[in-house]
Amino acid sequence: MKAIAQRRETATADALLDRVLCHDVRDAGGKVAAPKGARIDGALAQTLLGIPWEEIHLLALDPGDVHEEDAGRRLRRLPCRRPRDAAAARHRPGAQHRDQ
Repeated sequence: MKAIAQRRETATADALLDRVLCHDVRDAGGKVAAPKGARIDGALAQTLLGIPWEEIHLLALDPGDVHEEDAGRRLRRLPCRRPRDAAAARHRPGAQHRDQ
């Protein structure tokens, strides 16, 4: 993963495409035009190029990197193990647990 500080004067649709936004980008009226974490596609690149900003911060994912939304979906599909007993489910710092 590579962090990019993209200046407005050098921004092009190709430079923005497939990057991930590190923060919300707001339009001139203060409304969020592009949300933090968004993966920039062609339509969002055009939106970004049509609103005023000086610098935006982006991530370029490397091959094998997983976007946080995709990672969350993968994690939701994993089976989870249930605790062996209720005490394990209510773990409190300093509590003593017995093996059964």
